Amino acid sequence: MLFSEFKRRYRRLPLIPAEQILPPGTSPQALRNQLSQWHRKGWLLRLRRGLYLLSDQDRAVSPSVQYLANQMYPPSYLSLEYALSHYGLIPESAAQVTSVTTRKTKVFGNRWGDFRYRHVARDLFWGFTALPDENGYKVLIAEPEKALLDFIYFNKEGLPREGGRCREMFADSFRFQNTEVLDRRKLAAQAVRFENSRLAAATAEFIKFMGKR
Repeated sequence: MLFSEFKRRYRRLPLIPAEQILPPGTSPQALRNQLSQWHRKGWLLRLRRGLYLLSDQDRAVSPSVQYLANQMYPPSYLSLEYALSHYGLIPESAAQVTSVTTRKTKVFGNRWGDFRYRHVARDLFWGFTALPDENGYKVLIAEPEKALLDFIYFNKEGLPREGGRCREMFADSFRFQNTEVLDRRKLAAQAVRFENSRLAAATAEFIKFMGKR
């Protein structure tokens, strides 16, 4: 296929997955070789192996970082530090675009940033909602309570067992703020679903911390 024809066909797509565009009579290896050649010439941008975008001047849509995060490693949803920052629960912008997935833990780096995916079991893959990004594409992101619980889940071993010290860490080390966006009853109910005593104890201390804000 000529690149001019390829561009005409796919310029209105936000992303181009290689496995979905195999022309009839073309071998997968021949397609990979062609895409790699166009990538070397700068005509295609690569997010990860097998997933491309047209160059900035050739594509009609510039997908958001949030949309890219969802699409690079599905199934996944934005959570942890990125979602906490999105909801204003921590003051800093997240250094990485952090997500939760049922697949193995993975990190991708490209021109859009660093994308980190943390593995959870399938029975913990819940608590997210779909929001439109600036292009109107649906983006999956954790609800505030689940973003916090995911964060506690992955940091629970480092939290002190003493309640007072745990609450100090929430305030001083993690610098949680704006906790009024959280629903306490929902937070407590969702914590039970993790069936983890360390997380349950830490969540109880966080709810006490909320009461002192």
